[in-house]
Amino acid sequence: LAVTILMLLMLLEESLNPAFVFMIVQSLILVMYYTWEDCIPCVDDSEGVECPESRALQGFSNSGVLTVGILFVVAKGIEMSSVLKYFIKYVLRKPANLLDAQARLLFPVLAFSAFLNNTPVVAMMIPVIGNWAVQCRLNASYLLMPLSYAAIMGGTCSLIGTSSNVIISGLVDDDPYSVTYFPDGVGFFTISIVGVPAALAGLVYIFIFSRILLPGDDRNEKKQDEVDGDEHIYEEFQDKESRRGSQEETGRGS
Repeated sequence: LAVTILMLLMLLEESLNPAFVFMIVQSLILVMYYTWEDCIPCVDDSEGVECPESRALQGFSNSGVLTVGILFVVAKGIEMSSVLKYFIKYVLRKPANLLDAQARLLFPVLAFSAFLNNTPVVAMMIPVIGNWAVQCRLNASYLLMPLSYAAIMGGTCSLIGTSSNVIISGLVDDDPYSVTYFPDGVGFFTISIVGVPAALAGLVYIFIFSRILLPGDDRNEKKQDEVDGDEHIYEEFQDKESRRGSQEETGRGS
């Protein structure tokens, strides 16, 4: 309990890297385990219960954990390919307004998250959407937060959409009593009957209330104005240089 409270306090300190925090917490747990080993309860195998030593790495053999790891590799491959370029060129393009931009973005993200784990989907889309918002003079806050929510809702539409679904499916398969409710196990679209209507209702809510509830931010418009200003200055500089060059050539010719 003390280690858990310490971890939460360290995570509240935003200046600390979360990976560094978890590394410290895991190191403390290992030190405590080997220092106060007698204080940790361990039931003998003769009673039919495994000791903590044999269960320490059991989670890494869970099919859900392996599935999530593989999906991260797939998402990285998509990110390194030219798929996202075609997505920007043919799907996002130039929206007419904020509602059009959200519709172009959220429906594909919802579909991607149903067939590809939602965490890597958000990770690979954040830089793309940030640049797209600047180019289209849109507030990034109206796109990035809905992006996260659409990915979460899309993850509830299929078995592999989110890591919690995969892990729960593995627990159901290991539970002998679950055969009463899931005789064939949890299917790929078993939760879709609830997830799809909930996801569509969530998108409607985002379209209606995002402009009201999310904070406005005009930094992207300022960035684009700075870019336009720099381009204008560069064009004027080029015009002056070209005129100066033509005048020098005229003077030499005369």
